[in-house]
Amino acid sequence: MSKELQDKAEQMIQELNEALIPIREELERLRSMGNKNTKGRKI
Repeated sequence: MSKELQDKAEQMIQELNEALIPIREELERLRSMGNKNTKGRKI
């Protein structure tokens, strides 16, 4: 892969990761809420 393509790919991955942060936090929040309903059992 050319250096330019590699830089573009890394930038896209970085942007994707940042976009996923709020989704991950929401999932974590829902999971911890769900744990109360399942008496702490992992889903």
